[in-house]
Amino acid sequence: MNIKLYFAETPKHWLNNDAVTEVWKQLYDQLKEKYPEHNITKKCSSLHSYQNGIYHHHSPGRKFGFYQCIVENEDNGKYILLNYYDSITSLHPNLGWDLTNLVEIVTTAGVHTNNLTYDNSDVKYTPSTYIFHSKSQNDILLNYKKKNKTIDGLYFRGKTYLFRKWLENDDRFNIITTSNGKDGISNEAYLNELSQQKLSLCLNGTAEITYRDIESFAVRTPVIRTTLTCKFHNELIPNHHYIAVDVSDINYNTGLDFYRQKADRIHKRYLEVKDDKDFLDFITTNARKWFEENCTIQANVNILNDLIELQKLS
Repeated sequence: MNIKLYFAETPKHWLNNDAVTEVWKQLYDQLKEKYPEHNITKKCSSLHSYQNGIYHHHSPGRKFGFYQCIVENEDNGKYILLNYYDSITSLHPNLGWDLTNLVEIVTTAGVHTNNLTYDNSDVKYTPSTYIFHSKSQNDILLNYKKKNKTIDGLYFRGKTYLFRKWLENDDRFNIITTSNGKDGISNEAYLNELSQQKLSLCLNGTAEITYRDIESFAVRTPVIRTTLTCKFHNELIPNHHYIAVDVSDINYNTGLDFYRQKADRIHKRYLEVKDDKDFLDFITTNARKWFEENCTIQANVNILNDLIELQKLS
């Protein structure tokens, strides 16, 4: 078979230090070694888009977008989608997706129906894993030493929208927004701050799972968050790898009161666990081990390499 991998390597100023881009590059090399009987090549999906008049408008919802790799059999058009993008529910013929020849979706990110309740969609997918933001973080996180925990409370620094934005007005939470271009800090300072928090408040992003979850696991700060609906190749277990807050029974038809009840649940769970050192150490130890086995660049490459079966494209 003639197999081509499409993934974004440009614009260099953005993706050159991106961990996902490094995963695609190393995966390409591993697949060539794993399948010497096939002719495996690659093409930058950004270049492919430009040559074919495909415009993404800073969103990868269209085929050949960022944070996705398309593994295609050029002989018959069948392909496997490897995904780290925020949503797979945008796969539609109107956005250039050939759903007839889409053989498999391999992802963990973006499998939910909406950004309110994060209910699982009906899209069939093969669970994979997730990663952190930057390639340069890989060795830093692998070798990160535990820091003294000096930051109390339900503390969060990051871009705010939806529930994150609503929490800015809840005095029980210390939300520092970076959405307006202020209060941002360097990556090194961010990881240092994260490592000093007694608990890491992880608030769902548009992919549900976030870089912050993975980085918290790595720097040995226990994560508190709503129970994840997305699945992983190697199970991420609530109240084993992270402190879970169950909000599945809250009626979302209550409007903004849904957010209030959600905040109440998180705060209540925080009060239950914040002084339980044995439990927090248990969570931290398990999460760090899970990071090492599932979240490094090499771990992501290995998991994807194991999951990809090119015979499915014949």
